[in-house]
Amino acid sequence: MDTKERVSLAAGVIVEKEKSVLMVYERGHWGLPKGEREQGEAMRETAIREAYEETGLRVTLKDVAFVTEFHAKNMGFYLQVFYHAEALPGALQIADPDDEIEQADYVPHADIRSKMTFRPRLLPLEYWLKNRQKEYFYYNLDQEAMFIRS
Repeated sequence: MDTKERVSLAAGVIVEKEKSVLMVYERGHWGLPKGEREQGEAMRETAIREAYEETGLRVTLKDVAFVTEFHAKNMGFYLQVFYHAEALPGALQIADPDDEIEQADYVPHADIRSKMTFRPRLLPLEYWLKNRQKEYFYYNLDQEAMFIRS
């Protein structure tokens, strides 16, 4: 019996433009640009690389916006760091080597909850947009709902 838990370290970005947040659509869900850390890569480097691959935009990181940790028996353990970032001039263009991103677009703040429903990303993003304070979040998805239903 294999008892090794799946562990995922990932990083992503929050990029804003005119009261909208840059989001990506993959596997039937909207979310923030993010992805798994590659071996030897700093989390900051992961965030910058993933932003470019998923949106075609080069970004400059400002500061950590939030850290979210979550787990479920059927999913494993996840630790994700999201950075507030500023996009350099450029056009949205998906360059995802995994070919999972279907769309990238800026979503108005007022529409985020209707697009993003995954609790460990939605609630921290809403908190950060409202308070502009760095925060840590923890979710046990075996004991609480994985998704928010509007």
